[in-house]
Amino acid sequence: MPQIEDTDFRSLDSFPLKWRWDDFQWNRFPNEVLNTIRPLSESKARELCQYSLGCTNQSGLVESLFERISQIDTSEDSPAIRQWLLECSTDLNQAVAVSWDHDLAILVRWEVFCDYWKDFCYPSADDVAVFPLSGKWMLFYSHDEYFTFGEIDNHGAA
Repeated sequence: MPQIEDTDFRSLDSFPLKWRWDDFQWNRFPNEVLNTIRPLSESKARELCQYSLGCTNQSGLVESLFERISQIDTSEDSPAIRQWLLECSTDLNQAVAVSWDHDLAILVRWEVFCDYWKDFCYPSADDVAVFPLSGKWMLFYSHDEYFTFGEIDNHGAA
């Protein structure tokens, strides 16, 4: 599992996806929420992306690496999606990595991700891996509008 150091962050102002969270056209997060989003450097984003690629394939999560897998359809806007996310992991304060691709990743609290998941995961555009730094689980958002959650098999290769 990649380690995160204080030097692995860049400013939010330089992050290419900042518009998703501070532009009234899309969404404007309250400052106390916006300040919890910690963009990672491109080199750390690549490292996290490589880690997530080891747990995913074109279909989503590599099932053999996970003890339990569950899915939810996100094509309909429903409070049930947030509730499902909250049930995936009850540690609301844990830092999770959100990885879009080789250059784009952030750290954010799990609760913030659950509350604003639609602003982190755009249908038809994003495939997103979300995981805690402990590596105990992984959440995968498919651009086809579903989440897959898996708990890491301690005997697996992840």
